[in-house]
Amino acid sequence: MRDKTLTKTAVRLAPFSIALLLVWLSAGNLKAAGPAASFPGIEPVLYPVDPVAGEPVWMRLTGYWPSGCLPGGPSVFRPDGVISIRFVVPNTPCPAVMRPIDYKVFLGTLSAGTYGVQLVTELDDASAPPQAFPLKSFEVRPASTGEDLPTAIVQVSPAAPSPRDAVSVTLGGIWPDSCIPTHGHVTREGSVIHVTVAASGQVCKDALTNWSLILPAGSFPEGLYTLSVEPQFPDSRTVKPVLFRFAVLDLVSATETSLQNGRYQVSCRWKSQFDSKIEGWLKGYALATTTAAFWYFDPDKTEVFVRLLTPADGTNNGKTWVAISSLTDIQFWVFVTDTKTGQSKEYHSPPGSGSLIIDTRSFAY
Repeated sequence: MRDKTLTKTAVRLAPFSIALLLVWLSAGNLKAAGPAASFPGIEPVLYPVDPVAGEPVWMRLTGYWPSGCLPGGPSVFRPDGVISIRFVVPNTPCPAVMRPIDYKVFLGTLSAGTYGVQLVTELDDASAPPQAFPLKSFEVRPASTGEDLPTAIVQVSPAAPSPRDAVSVTLGGIWPDSCIPTHGHVTREGSVIHVTVAASGQVCKDALTNWSLILPAGSFPEGLYTLSVEPQFPDSRTVKPVLFRFAVLDLVSATETSLQNGRYQVSCRWKSQFDSKIEGWLKGYALATTTAAFWYFDPDKTEVFVRLLTPADGTNNGKTWVAISSLTDIQFWVFVTDTKTGQSKEYHSPPGSGSLIIDTRSFAY
């Protein structure tokens, strides 16, 4: 029985393996791979190209997948300075053809240091060990501020905005005197977003003072933006602006959705109970920090909703709660991955079910 199972798995993997080998050979990779070795046929691009600590970091993967069966995902987890981008490959016979891909992956808001990125492929039924391919390494530089601003905190919310999100800017840190900013103004000039903050008071004490301010910034088209925080002082002195970069990416066509500020990755696969040849991955996007929506063919006709609630949202047992509801009787599977711990779990809604799935115990926060 074991030999038959292994033979069946080998046959299913054969088209994927052969296509992968052909792409690898065509790329001239007969020699030993050095530090710049990458997954055959896929080009990784980092946004921003030279990230600074605290900035949201994205990676775009474009090129050709070496099989006719596109994978599910990607999901991301970050143990020990190595960022793994995981793709789940269906364990079914696949045409030996290459298909174009374009994935936008949120790697997270990273601290200073050196990070390696690898692409991991695994079968959806775990019948074979995962395979890892190095993509690239990159450096995240420490954040720096001017001498007049000892510390400055700049954040955007949500951390991974789409063109449909209303973005807000959170500012704060240590102000050089007691006349802290009380109001501000946001304007956009191309890809530069100017954030002017004005200090209050006329008589300022020479004392370092904590401050914070939240400003609405509106929505932005897809692209890479630079926030330029420009303080204004009552005595008209000038300081260098504090710069912060972030990306706005349209993930409505993606199969993977980030929730809870990128900590959790969620994807959804479906299969028709009426025709076993009809299956695929649902498209999804985040409705809120806690909630994702998935659809089959029309983004205006949502079929599956996934909500993740953490102790910060009020869960009372130290766990992240998973709730899945649907408007369809087609069977589907939901995959949830904790990018911080690497833990993942699959949830199945059987054919004709459409029932509510609730899990309050599996994911430790």
